Amino acid sequence: MTTRELMLNALNHRYSGRFPTDFWTRPEPEKALMEYYGVDDFQQVKDILGITSPVEIDVDWANPEWETRTGVQILQGESPSAGERFLLHDERTFEDEWGVVKRVGSDGKYDEWLRGPLSDMEKPDASIIQTPPLDRLRYRPDLKEHVQRLKESGEFTAFGIANPFRTAWHLRGMQNFLMDYHLNPDFVADTYDRLVERDLPPLKVAIEAGVDLIVIMGDFAMQDRMFVGPAKWREFDKAAFKKILDFCRNINPDIRFFVHSDGNVMAAMDDLVFDLGFDMINPMQPECMDLGLIKKKYGDRIVMHGCGSLQRTLPFGSTEDVRNEVRDIIDNYGENGGLVVMPSNEVGFDVPVENIITFFETARDYFPY
Repeated sequence: MTTRELMLNALNHRYSGRFPTDFWTRPEPEKALMEYYGVDDFQQVKDILGITSPVEIDVDWANPEWETRTGVQILQGESPSAGERFLLHDERTFEDEWGVVKRVGSDGKYDEWLRGPLSDMEKPDASIIQTPPLDRLRYRPDLKEHVQRLKESGEFTAFGIANPFRTAWHLRGMQNFLMDYHLNPDFVADTYDRLVERDLPPLKVAIEAGVDLIVIMGDFAMQDRMFVGPAKWREFDKAAFKKILDFCRNINPDIRFFVHSDGNVMAAMDDLVFDLGFDMINPMQPECMDLGLIKKKYGDRIVMHGCGSLQRTLPFGSTEDVRNEVRDIIDNYGENGGLVVMPSNEVGFDVPVENIITFFETARDYFPY
């Protein structure tokens, strides 16, 4: 079956003999897998392992003043930001077009937030969070035809934006922004209004082009609870989500929605599923939530996306442990088809290649129903 058929079956809660899979990875496992199979294109690895990731559609705001600024160049190395263009302050410190400054950690593998343009402000600066003129939107001129060709070839298409919370805390600083919920709530409301307004034009272009899925990425929880208490989250974050989803549904009532947050989001599950109507929730992190309870309560409404343990089994287990976990995921959460099998987040450099291969081979070849 094609990726499109598998994904639509999952969304419509139909088991078709196989579950779709998805794969997010750092560069190190990607390189290791290509070396293992002797190929020079990571898509070939995906094809071998039967990975059925959606095709991401690109619509974004152009910023020619920043892109041509002296000092903007590609960041080298292995950190999550490597390969992207930044204003380099030194070999480890870099600034993005928002003015958020980060530093590559001493191990070269991770980035550390240093400061943002709103860190010391009492209210959002309109010059920092603004919606550019519509002629700044950058996308291929044949986007609608391109999306249609992808669908006809069996692909499933997605367009993603950042969760407003994620962008806001990068601009403001995590500690500052969390305090704003209680001490400066107008700052939170104004920031979210501006960020949502900025996302609407790209969303409109993508949806009118025929994209299948809207993806909202950015953590709003930690290992045992949400960053913000449920009441404040509903007042600000849920309200921002609702504006985005309502806008999209006014363009296409049948558009589907995906939300990502690591950690324990149980306090917001009723809101995400019953009130907002998200179709896919990721990553279903097994260390943080009772996935059996989620399947029982929400399984007829959502697609459980993820479920593979990146804190235990994949980095530290044997291939047999991995094989058994994938089978358990399918056995326990695959009934009625509402499942995409995937590690619970981006696969890191500490995961053995053999475990990655075993994970996806098992997901590809295990047919219990």
